[in-house]
Amino acid sequence: MLQRTGNLSTTERAISALAGVVLAVFTLRRRSAVTRALAGVAGAGLLARAWAGHCGVKSALQGHTSFARGLADQWDRMSGDPRRRAHGLPGSPAHAASSEAVDQSADQSFPASDPPASRLPDNPPSNVDAKWAAARAAGTVE
Repeated sequence: MLQRTGNLSTTERAISALAGVVLAVFTLRRRSAVTRALAGVAGAGLLARAWAGHCGVKSALQGHTSFARGLADQWDRMSGDPRRRAHGLPGSPAHAASSEAVDQSADQSFPASDPPASRLPDNPPSNVDAKWAAARAAGTVE
């Protein structure tokens, strides 16, 4: 748990684990079944987040993945299957292929940023003589 393995730092993982343990103890002390159930679910989620080193909610909020894909990535990191672990996460082959596709698309769309050409003749404004006369009178033009 000392190295960064997902989108969580070591500090975030430690805080999640500590909060998960606190909520687990909280479930043993309270009497209301609803309160205990909510605390148990939240504690289990925080412990899972700390164990995986990856938070699906954080990934979705940062725009890296969808909420469902982020939770699937978190589950894959917890499962221990190395083939599934890297699917879609930054640094994985799937993520690299997706990034490469986006880069190629951006490179191919470069001319689209140029304004469209106009086939109209380049005529000066209708009041060009008055503007030049005013500029000469003001002394800004020789």
